[in-house]
Amino acid sequence: MAGEFGTTSWSTVAAARDPDRATAEKALNRLCARYWRPLYVYFRHRGHSQEDAADLTQELFTQLLERGFPAQLSRSGGRLRSFLLACAENLTRDMWEKQTTKKRGAGSAILPLDLLEGEASMFEGVSASSDPRERFDRVWAETLLANVLKRVEHELEATGRQALFQYLRDFLATGTSEEEYETVGVTLGISEGAVRVAVHRLRRRFGKLLREEVGETVECPEDLDAELHYLVEMVTK
Repeated sequence: MAGEFGTTSWSTVAAARDPDRATAEKALNRLCARYWRPLYVYFRHRGHSQEDAADLTQELFTQLLERGFPAQLSRSGGRLRSFLLACAENLTRDMWEKQTTKKRGAGSAILPLDLLEGEASMFEGVSASSDPRERFDRVWAETLLANVLKRVEHELEATGRQALFQYLRDFLATGTSEEEYETVGVTLGISEGAVRVAVHRLRRRFGKLLREEVGETVECPEDLDAELHYLVEMVTK
């Protein structure tokens, strides 16, 4: 476990701290592209307009690129989720304290934000909660799961098994009955036993990639299981 963790954990954040700006910017772009949606939803639930939420999201990552990730990031519990949320809260507070005529993030946008995608996330899950922090955590969890699902899909596509993925992806989150195994087997032209083996392998691969994905967002191996547990809690409540 420790060896596996060492190759994946915190590597993106470490690269974002690199003194070489090109390396740092590439790593930060990766973080931004993957996790801008939770931040955008957080700002929207704090009452900001679509345009302001997009500007604030861009500004947050722009500041991180300019200032770098602080060495004291461990004070956030070694979790990227907690650190980014703290940055969002600080940025919101600073916005009210500092009046400026300069457009936030003007000329320094890191990536184009898909506002339609961001707005859709506003109303997914936790429908009874309007707590911005809870909405941030929920979208964060959903984004991680979506990233893992996409990785699994790309792996199967690379080996010509697109059809298998399309029929088995729903088995990752739900229980399966004898009839479902049989139905999928008939559709794909394979035996029921082959379907069972494929589902087992898919679940095992998904679990491994999920640990890797979450491992990228925590600093210590000891934090990984707790963060995984919290992720599951967020998407099942």
